[in-house]
Amino acid sequence: MKKVQVHAHYAQGFRVQSSPVRCPYCHDGLAKDLVACAGCGARHHAPCYEEQGACASCGSGEALYPARRAGVRPAAPPEGSRLLVERSGEQVAYRWQVWTNGDRVAAAILCILLLPLAPLWVYLLSMPRNREIVVKREWIELPVRSSWGTRTQRLKRSRVGKVQVTCVQGGWVLWVDSGIERLAVTTDDFTNRSLSAPELEWIAGRIEQWRDA
Repeated sequence: MKKVQVHAHYAQGFRVQSSPVRCPYCHDGLAKDLVACAGCGARHHAPCYEEQGACASCGSGEALYPARRAGVRPAAPPEGSRLLVERSGEQVAYRWQVWTNGDRVAAAILCILLLPLAPLWVYLLSMPRNREIVVKREWIELPVRSSWGTRTQRLKRSRVGKVQVTCVQGGWVLWVDSGIERLAVTTDDFTNRSLSAPELEWIAGRIEQWRDA
């Protein structure tokens, strides 16, 4: 039987054993589309890390992605993505659905069954069905988290800094730096999970490409 070299990593005072050639979640070989744990360095398949929501070796919830390189960013969203790209003149909108028809039917049924909570469900039913990031020549509009929910933040190209994707509490978050402020882009809603890591990485690449143009 072929022996697999095992490396020891140390994270938060724990000694973690992980193979440099196998994903610690599914135990299959590593080839491409990889994510590294920021805590212990264990490499995972990106879909495995997304499913686990944390490192399968040490439990850390912070992941590191390979740097995106100019010239290799795909023009189309990942296969099977719910992202839609709409162009109108110089404007580009990256839009995705957060409320499906099934969600609305379920909310309507709950509204009937739970009459005391009817105002809440009416509010949920009235929520926007889609979210979008709108890019024009010199500015970008982002749906960002705030203490009051989600607001639209408009940024000039010169105000857009670092763009990154991280895992937070089992979900994926797209962060956009603007000066000393770090903005969390809202990609989910009350009932639905955020976009997947590959989808957010694709959006991040498009924002960086626009910023650096």
